[in-house]
Amino acid sequence: FGPTLEEVADLAPGRPVAITEVASATEGGSKSEWIRDLVNYVDNYPDVTAFVWFDHLKEADWRVTDSAESATALATALRRERGTR
Repeated sequence: FGPTLEEVADLAPGRPVAITEVASATEGGSKSEWIRDLVNYVDNYPDVTAFVWFDHLKEADWRVTDSAESATALATALRRERGTR
């Protein structure tokens, strides 16, 4: 997302940004780690005020609630205050 977020910040500084349709599948790695990394990553961009999770069982299991570990990772990451990570 980096180059795009930087370009948006140049075009419209200070405007809120939403990232749409992000997700991670369980296959191929640690979904809970990816979720924590996503939240940590977007936290470095103060203009990002929202992201939308693609929460579907389609081609792969993209749902954040496919496991307790994934759901807990998202809940924990989102509970942290900005700037305290």
